[in-house]
Amino acid sequence: MLFIYPPRVFKRDFLALGERACYVSVPMGLFGLADYLEKQGLSTKIVNIPLELYIDKNCNIEQLLKSIKTRIYAISLHWVLSSYGAIEVARICKRIDPSAVVVLGGFTASYFDLEIMKEFPFVDYVVRGDGEFSIMELSRKVRQGTSEGAIPNLTYRKNNEIARTPTSYVPASINHMSFARLELLEHWKEYLTIMRQVMGLPFSIAVARGCQFNCPFCGGGQKAGEITSGRRTVVLRSVEKIVEDINILREKVDLKSVYFGHGVYPQSISYWEKLFHEIQKEKINIGADLEIWRLPVGRSFLLEFSKTFDLAASSLSFVTYPKRVRSLLEPLTDSLLNYDENVFRDLVNSATALGIPLRLWFTVGNPFETVMDTFENMKAITNAFMRHGRKRRNIAFFNLPVTVSPGSPVFEKPEVFGIKLEPSSFLDFYKLFKNSRFVLGEVSNVVNYRTEFLSKRAIEFWNSILTASSIPFFLISTR
Repeated sequence: MLFIYPPRVFKRDFLALGERACYVSVPMGLFGLADYLEKQGLSTKIVNIPLELYIDKNCNIEQLLKSIKTRIYAISLHWVLSSYGAIEVARICKRIDPSAVVVLGGFTASYFDLEIMKEFPFVDYVVRGDGEFSIMELSRKVRQGTSEGAIPNLTYRKNNEIARTPTSYVPASINHMSFARLELLEHWKEYLTIMRQVMGLPFSIAVARGCQFNCPFCGGGQKAGEITSGRRTVVLRSVEKIVEDINILREKVDLKSVYFGHGVYPQSISYWEKLFHEIQKEKINIGADLEIWRLPVGRSFLLEFSKTFDLAASSLSFVTYPKRVRSLLEPLTDSLLNYDENVFRDLVNSATALGIPLRLWFTVGNPFETVMDTFENMKAITNAFMRHGRKRRNIAFFNLPVTVSPGSPVFEKPEVFGIKLEPSSFLDFYKLFKNSRFVLGEVSNVVNYRTEFLSKRAIEFWNSILTASSIPFFLISTR
């Protein structure tokens, strides 16, 4: 079983400033899948094509894949930005070995499974939702010739028609997998270095599956999860398993920090504090990057975070929205998205007082957002920065344009949010990313919509301007 993470760009046509355009960050689930299959006795390997392109600018993808003998090519189509890359890699795989099985999986593949199977005959299967059991059963089918109809969460062809089995595998626990098997990834040592140097992130630790919120543009929220995987609840790993993964990583490398792949919010604070206490008990000295998904989180949580991690290698991050926009989004998403200004101020004050680096993120082009809203939000963030004298070095803010992901609230009901989408099918996304260049990395991210107040060009323009204006604040922060 060869797991492949595809590129979003096939040519090294981006500037040094935009090396993040290669987007080498592998979805955490690939490590869990590879680990699970290894435990079942299958031989597995993960190839990260963006990483290979980064290491060797003359890398020939077809020759690279041809050098690895496998019966199943399992390609990650998780993030929508991989739409073009995943399909082209699938095309290459089938050209290399027409008898091999080509299977796609991940959020985007799960959402567009029927269209993908219809438009691209070289894709043999799509595994939807939680994939470890289905991919194992599919490998058994390849080896033993059993029926696809017995494999859950599978989209396949039967008598020249596209068929689907029920999405019946929705595990109530993910403690059966490790997400720290670095050695299963080709060039894993280079991966860790490049992730830190280029992406600005440490290795990601899987904490949970699912989400209980519905951010407007996100395809990984609660409602999207119901569509793609049938999952209605969040499944958190045991804190012991997370600490076990951290220790596995520490045995392999000089681990400076980790990125936790699930955010903190009011309902999960007790879980995180339990994890922090376990890390303290094990006397693990590392840094951590953690997102705050919803407020409030409270000073006691922030204090525990500061006591647990090396703050010189740590950060907390939070996505901000303009006040008027938050109030309009609340009934359409979830109540906690509309955070109180005083609660936000408490977060900034407490994190700064404790010496915790705080990253404040925003985007231009939210539903219902006007240019005036954007500048009011910028003013609030700038005030948070300016209030703290020398300690302002712990605060950074950064701006990124957004791609509306399939399954997100805006994608499902754009008219309710005052949004006009450009792509509405997988083929649209495929063509959009095929024709896009990422010269300046995420500054060149694909904007695939317009709002009632801002055109696509205006969204791109203001994001570029505000990204440039935030760079000085970002550079003088601690990391």
